[in-house]
Amino acid sequence: MLLDGFVPPAENYHNYANGLRFGPDGWLYGRCGASSPGEIGAPGTPAHERIPMRGAIWRYHPRTKVFEALSCGTTNPWGHDWNEYGELFFINTVNGHLWHGFAGAHYMRPHTIDPNPRVYKQIDQHADHWHFDTAEGWGRSRDGRADSYGGGHAHVGMMIYLGDNWPAEYRGRLFTINMHGRRANQEILERRGSGYVGRHGADFFFAADPWFRGIELSYGPDGSVFVLDWADTGECHESTGVHRTSGRIYKITCGQPKSGTTTDLAKLSVDELVNLHTHANEWFVRQARLELVSRLATGGFSLSAVKELRSLFAKSSDTVVKLRALWSLYSIDHADAQFLSEQLLDVRFLNPIAARGLAMFDDPAVGARLVKAYRQFHPSERPQLLAALVSRPAFAAALLDAIGEAKIPRADLSAFGARQIRGLNDEVLNKKLVEVWGDFREAHTDKQQVIGQWKSRLTPALLAKADKGGGRLVFGRACASCHRLYGEGATPGPDLTGAGRGNLDYLLENIVDPSAVMSADFRMSVVTLKDGRVLNGLVTSQTERTISLRTATETMTLERAEITSIGQESKLSLMPDGLLDALSHEEVRNLIAYLMHQSQVPLPTSKR
Repeated sequence: MLLDGFVPPAENYHNYANGLRFGPDGWLYGRCGASSPGEIGAPGTPAHERIPMRGAIWRYHPRTKVFEALSCGTTNPWGHDWNEYGELFFINTVNGHLWHGFAGAHYMRPHTIDPNPRVYKQIDQHADHWHFDTAEGWGRSRDGRADSYGGGHAHVGMMIYLGDNWPAEYRGRLFTINMHGRRANQEILERRGSGYVGRHGADFFFAADPWFRGIELSYGPDGSVFVLDWADTGECHESTGVHRTSGRIYKITCGQPKSGTTTDLAKLSVDELVNLHTHANEWFVRQARLELVSRLATGGFSLSAVKELRSLFAKSSDTVVKLRALWSLYSIDHADAQFLSEQLLDVRFLNPIAARGLAMFDDPAVGARLVKAYRQFHPSERPQLLAALVSRPAFAAALLDAIGEAKIPRADLSAFGARQIRGLNDEVLNKKLVEVWGDFREAHTDKQQVIGQWKSRLTPALLAKADKGGGRLVFGRACASCHRLYGEGATPGPDLTGAGRGNLDYLLENIVDPSAVMSADFRMSVVTLKDGRVLNGLVTSQTERTISLRTATETMTLERAEITSIGQESKLSLMPDGLLDALSHEEVRNLIAYLMHQSQVPLPTSKR
């Protein structure tokens, strides 16, 4: 036995561990009625370690043995399936029939106790219609009284048709059996915002037999659809009329189904299984994936499958085929974080996530790949990429080479990033840093002299000629990753909006010598991770298990088990010295003028 805790109450035998079906991600999915709560775990699991199940959808990974309550709520979900993009949908009774399934969803429930009463708002059904008159209630939708709506409140079994026998207009549509209406309802799934809405399609078939109790429907290898019929006079609320031998199976086809179709996939080669990922009938794709997983579990797996699937993923221009290959790679444990992150590097606004993922891998080739992708990042996202590049010696070397070759602008590497590279304590990198970026000085021998030099240059007449809009651009590049001004920027450092910015002495003292007068809240710590990364930032909170580190680009939660050492709080500010050294005299003039101005200014027209 792998799991227990599926113990429905004696007075209520509604659905529980029913409808087992493998998803495209290789997990085994099941459904649970909200009125049959359970505490799930492997046999012998202590009560405090068990996963509470309170309705909707759960899943279990057959190799890692992980059980997850994917969502909670609804009443009795009695069917689920995935569309061609891997989006999960399930069917339900009583409080709405159609639901879009996703991790962490907290759905409406009609009468059971909400285990999460403080969640802001429960998610309602995703159909734009009902199959009974809600003014009269679900209990009065039997005996034909809801025929004009769709048959009634009870839905059992569900299929999103992705076969190749029915006409093309049915592909991607959702079908479910309406128990009291003795028919199949049809739902047309349409994208709406970040989710979906189900529109009312024409009811698909009707059963004249009063004993018809359809419980599932699914398309097969020839594209035809099989319908399972319980064939009884009762239903879930009745204890009489249970017939054990009257069940039937129907098959619905369009025209003459294809003949001679190979269905014993165990006899196919790896190449043939991979080729099935392009089949028009999703049945073959799912079965090919299960066969590959089976071979992995039984020792008959070949690494050629990985090579072939990655080749299919790379070469196919069809999004659906790419997803199929990706899901199979994940199911056979070869869509690791590095592979997935590399794919996202080419996707605008998702590539910062990829950069953070790839930063975990101490591989010089990864550093070179990140540098090569630099121009694909939106300018507002490049600081996050640079944060990854300065976290490892091998990555930093690739970054400095690119700056030396003018592939990445020198000015894009901030003084903070330069200090991070210095913190890696690599003599070769330090020499390269001086060559391509400049002499990084942690402390000027006479900062007052430097302040005096800048003060003599930045006369009122010179500042009056400054381009304040250009100064706003410089602020966005050099300062906004740590400071906010007029609601823009980040918060590792103080918000400058209310500071004494109109005083030139105040500005220069804080920019040239940021560590002179500094709150303990802004002292920098150096955190070394077991994977080789070195991070600089502010430790904002700590628990026995984690710390929160606020860097120049993000706030990270780090497990203490992942940390090799946390350097003592430095007397240095998180803001480095030498900020002005990386700027031209014109940029300094524009920045200071912008900071001293007491209201927001527009960006230059070409940069809006």
